[in-house]
Amino acid sequence: NIRQQFDSIQYDILEANIDAADADHLPYDSVNAAFYEIFYHIRAIENSVKRVADSAVLNTSTTTAVVECKPQIRLPKLEVPIWNGDPDTFNNFFALYNAAIHSSSYSGAVKLTYLRSLLTGTPRKLIENLNITDADYDVAYKTICDNYNNVRIRATHHLNKLFSFAPLSNEGVVDLQSFLDIFGTNWKAFLNLNISDAHDFIMFSLGFRCLPTNIRSSFERSFGQSDNIPTFEELIDFVQEQVRIKEIMTQTSVKPVKNASPAKHTAVHKSVLATSALHVSPSANTPSPQQPHV
Repeated sequence: NIRQQFDSIQYDILEANIDAADADHLPYDSVNAAFYEIFYHIRAIENSVKRVADSAVLNTSTTTAVVECKPQIRLPKLEVPIWNGDPDTFNNFFALYNAAIHSSSYSGAVKLTYLRSLLTGTPRKLIENLNITDADYDVAYKTICDNYNNVRIRATHHLNKLFSFAPLSNEGVVDLQSFLDIFGTNWKAFLNLNISDAHDFIMFSLGFRCLPTNIRSSFERSFGQSDNIPTFEELIDFVQEQVRIKEIMTQTSVKPVKNASPAKHTAVHKSVLATSALHVSPSANTPSPQQPHV
């Protein structure tokens, strides 16, 4: 029917808008609202005519009032894939979700219902305890953005794919295609994040991944919850400060002096007594070794 054809065309428009630039987007929300306003108005007239006809057949004198039917919100059929937290598929999922659901005029409660139905695994657990309300949708959407739409996290994910790629040992089609899949896809995805100084962030990432875990953790704590992208210079300054701190700690550390144990005190005391005994003057009753004993 006409409504199914309209929904099919609207879905095609959604898919086309995802791949097109913002300036080339086709109108969606306004057309959708206008169509359903006309559609339900026609249905209201149709229902009124049927009621009048039924009344005439039954020979009733009841005047049937024309009741204006308020258009009801009806979500279009969507083919948004269910997302399980895989960073490689987040961009496609999030772009389609924003175009179809988040940027629409639907209520927050309806959006949250859709968002929960399109998530599984860890992403769903992050928002599954929220109530289906307009206010909680804002909380749920922000939670997903903070955990998965962070520019630095996404950029690091794509760079790690490049850094961890093992050198090819063969020149077959499969091996070369794997090279294109990793480098071609992840490099374009990295550039699409529009980091102001992409080359500096690459240098930062190369240096950061070479540091011990505890040093990286200290850097993150010092950097705080800022959404800014850390620079290579900030990393170098931080490591230099760590070197200065450790040098000071090394120079100022004092080894504790251990006290002699009680056993050693006892041994020393006994040795002193024995030495003293050797120097005691002989008594009067003790014969002198130089005089014969009578």
